[in-house]
Amino acid sequence: MTSVRFGLTGVGSLPFADEAEAISHVKSCYSALPFTPELTQTSGESGMIARMWPAELVESTDGGVRLSVDPDRIGEALRAKDLSALPFLDTVARRLRLSDGPEVAVHLAGPVTLLRATATAAARGELWSHPRLREPACSYVAAIAAAVATAARAAGRTALIVLDEPLLAPPTIDVDNPANLLLFSKIIQSVEEAGGRTGIHSCGTPPTAMLLHLDFSAAFFDARTYGGELSSKRRTLERFLRRGGRIGYGVFDARDAADDLEAALTTLASLPLCDGEGIFLTAACGTGNASSAREAALVAALVALRARLIGASA
Repeated sequence: MTSVRFGLTGVGSLPFADEAEAISHVKSCYSALPFTPELTQTSGESGMIARMWPAELVESTDGGVRLSVDPDRIGEALRAKDLSALPFLDTVARRLRLSDGPEVAVHLAGPVTLLRATATAAARGELWSHPRLREPACSYVAAIAAAVATAARAAGRTALIVLDEPLLAPPTIDVDNPANLLLFSKIIQSVEEAGGRTGIHSCGTPPTAMLLHLDFSAAFFDARTYGGELSSKRRTLERFLRRGGRIGYGVFDARDAADDLEAALTTLASLPLCDGEGIFLTAACGTGNASSAREAALVAALVALRARLIGASA
């Protein structure tokens, strides 16, 4: 395909402590789809999941987010939707204003991962197993996502809210369950009403029904680790692309010492592409825990891979 653009973008976090440096890096390296960077190396800046809970509920983030209250109290907090208790929203709004481009991606923990990756002080069991928390969690994420989309519109941009759902995986989660689809559709609707678009980052197995029946604008996957699973869902991905969806393939891992261009080319050869600007190349996940030198090496590898792909298809 001679007209595939292969734009470069990232997956949320970057290994910088300085906000201006991080945003400049995004403008320079990821202009195809800029994003508001999470700076997990900055003192006081929580990770993606911890920042979405009111601070007074968080007991610990050591080895995973743990809340100090029981599920009933957690349900109360979710239903209250007190966004004033979430200071990260002001940070995101500022970074949206400082960003370039008509569309800017903002990564948020999706409702499944928000609950499954959070434990309580009383029990380490996942909160998604509490049915009464699922709908409040989706409504809570919808309120946060709509607030971000509104802030983007105020900054003259369109937000692509990417729901990070690495824990959205069968058979633990029935992603094709109509009740789950309805809950996610409400998030998408809230974002659309606020002037934004919604994407999903599910790492491995594509959530088939979600991609085919919900109005996701983009989907991001870890193609390096799950290339075989993605290839087995090729028809689903092709249908998603035909209806105007965009796909980001994560082809390199920040945890590796080096990047294998030949392996990335082999993986991409088995996956669907499309003409135009519907395909992005990314790292497999955020690079916030890597070094700045490793992030620079990843960018160089993505640039080299893009050149190889465009050269091969010319």
